[in-house]
Amino acid sequence: MSEKSSRVKSIELIKAVAIVFMVLIHAVEPTFIMARYNLGVEDYTQVPGYLLAAIIEIGGGILSAGTFVFAMGWGACYKEDATPGSFVKRALKIYLLGLFVNLFSGYYVRILDPEYFEIDNIKNNLFILFKTDIFSFAAVCMLMFALIKKCRSTFARAAVSVVILLVSFCILIFFPHGTLTTQNEWFNTIILGLFTRQNPYSYFPFASWSIFPILGYWAAYFYKKTDDKKKLYIAMTVLAVIMVAVGLYVIITRDLDPAAISPIRCTDDTYYGLDVWNAICGGGIILLEYLVATFITRLTNDRLPNFMMTMSKNITYIYVIQWIIISFLYTFLIRIPSVYISFAIALVVLIAAYWLALLLKRLVNGFRKNKYKS
Repeated sequence: MSEKSSRVKSIELIKAVAIVFMVLIHAVEPTFIMARYNLGVEDYTQVPGYLLAAIIEIGGGILSAGTFVFAMGWGACYKEDATPGSFVKRALKIYLLGLFVNLFSGYYVRILDPEYFEIDNIKNNLFILFKTDIFSFAAVCMLMFALIKKCRSTFARAAVSVVILLVSFCILIFFPHGTLTTQNEWFNTIILGLFTRQNPYSYFPFASWSIFPILGYWAAYFYKKTDDKKKLYIAMTVLAVIMVAVGLYVIITRDLDPAAISPIRCTDDTYYGLDVWNAICGGGIILLEYLVATFITRLTNDRLPNFMMTMSKNITYIYVIQWIIISFLYTFLIRIPSVYISFAIALVVLIAAYWLALLLKRLVNGFRKNKYKS
């Protein structure tokens, strides 16, 4: 495979694994969270399938979301012909796609199950439409890449990246969890929620998650520019180990929620609104994951099963489709007493989303060809 290709098999591998866990966690988590109440047990460990749910929570946490945006940063670095304007246009498209997904992942389920959700609060229902999910975060990242692309020299691009990262960390340190706010709830949710954890609708604020796409961008840069890959991987390993060690040390000594390691033991505030040390630790974990994937793909001579390559190439289609399917199943998933049942449903959803993604891509490609012909 050419070193110039953005289709680096280790990246394709971690993307494929990430989308599998994304689907699993979206289907299993509603069952797992509600099963304790439905069964009347005092602790989550008493829920049937607790161990399976714990594994899915870990795999579907930073190891999935972090991987998704790390790979996005990697891809942005490889878009050498892209202009700042093209990144801005892509940001708008991704944001609008996020609103479409929010119609299903947040808004539609409330209408589908009015007895379970409070749908009489119009303001909250509009807020859920504008929630900061992974696509909203990705849109902000595209604006960041537009700014980086605007810089002509590598030094300037590195400087901008460092400044963005430092500003993000300063926001997390000095304005944790909704303290950087105004009196206008709409502005807080729709605008500030893109950057900091404002309320339950701020799922992936930029300040908490910016380290992942920046790491991905510069990992790709050094991968392209370095001929001696062995030295590069050693340097990456040292950096990743230092990041994990420093992050874990502070997390343990300060008794912080270990969001980077075990989301199941955290609140939504501490997972989605990652603090500096969990962000650093999580960034190191994703870098190690990439290195492990590199080792695996080298053992297999850069060969991956076709279905994994297909999942990686169609990750956005699969993600959107699985949310639509799960939204229709949500009212059922929250009432299932066992994680094992929702896990089986998740596998069916994954298979269905996989094949529907292929069908949708063919339709989209056919539409584009007809458009160009006309």
